[in-house]
Amino acid sequence: MELLEQSVWSLFREWFVRLRYPGHEHHKLTDDAPPGWTRQRLRDLCSSVDYGYTASAVGERVGPHFLRITDIVGPYIEWASVPYCQIDERKLEKFALEKGDLVVARTGATVGYAKRINRSDLKAVFASYLVRLKPRSRSLSTLMGIFMQSDLYKQYVIANVGGAAQPNANAHVLSNAMILIPTDPLLEEFRNFTEPIFDQVEVLATQIERLKSARELLLPRLMDGRISV
Repeated sequence: MELLEQSVWSLFREWFVRLRYPGHEHHKLTDDAPPGWTRQRLRDLCSSVDYGYTASAVGERVGPHFLRITDIVGPYIEWASVPYCQIDERKLEKFALEKGDLVVARTGATVGYAKRINRSDLKAVFASYLVRLKPRSRSLSTLMGIFMQSDLYKQYVIANVGGAAQPNANAHVLSNAMILIPTDPLLEEFRNFTEPIFDQVEVLATQIERLKSARELLLPRLMDGRISV
């Protein structure tokens, strides 16, 4: 999984930081950007930027998964360990997460940590200490997700947060970062390269969760002799 994610970041850095994208040798930079490329703020690429839902997390399946800051700071989201919350249908529609959404921590030591939602088979909402960015297209979601999970974005957030003891960043700050957007054909080509890699990472993460569940079921039986080796 780490190797797959490193390959995605390497491609992002090659195309959008070093500007060695396909056909770059035929272009000249204008205003520090290739022809047809633009620098835009994250929020201008989104249909909405929202604060999360306030509720108490519970272990029982009383409603959808309740995604919190602690759930997004690891290498991947372990959905099996994400708790649940109660929520009515009207609010569920407002706070429901969809594949391609981006969530970012807005407070605490992990402010600026972000994750892209890569699964469409889960019912989940996001907690109040997260901010959700909803990109206008799948291609933008892929590009923005890689950028927001990088050290470049974390450095931007740390440089713009308020409060020393308890760093805080509001939705305006978190969505104010600038990102270089290529032409539509190149953006789609980048998505075609990277989205299958994200899908493969999600498959591996799901397999890990299932193996952990199997281990938890089998280990006690092995220890007390109910299953012979």
